[in-house]
Amino acid sequence: MNSPSITVVALVLVDSQKKMFLAKRPQTKGGEWEFPGGKKEPNEDLQEALIREIKEELSIQIFIDQELGQQAVIYNNKNYLIHFFLSYYKGQDIKLTEHEDSAWFSYSDLNSIKVSPGNLEFIKKNDLLKQHVCL
Repeated sequence: MNSPSITVVALVLVDSQKKMFLAKRPQTKGGEWEFPGGKKEPNEDLQEALIREIKEELSIQIFIDQELGQQAVIYNNKNYLIHFFLSYYKGQDIKLTEHEDSAWFSYSDLNSIKVSPGNLEFIKKNDLLKQHVCL
């Protein structure tokens, strides 16, 4: 029997040079680069969850432009459904609270870093995302 999916939200933050912001998970949690975000709480809608998660993880306020799509992922024998949302970077001072590093990447940079599989699969297949980032 399949367990229900855990709903997750993720931020695709793009800067003026069309680069994507990725944060690096601590080594104790795999050390992979990912779009920041997290689990939706039962009382939240998707956008509220993302705004809360980004405030907690990056200490910035975001304005969501649009949903780019979804990706189903199985991780540690659990089913996740990740909803990816686009926002544009407005020059805020990002302060990491849960990640060990962060950086801006072009699409081609992703070949040289370890991106979490669910995020990488979404990046490679999502044409809407590709319209917004530097290829």
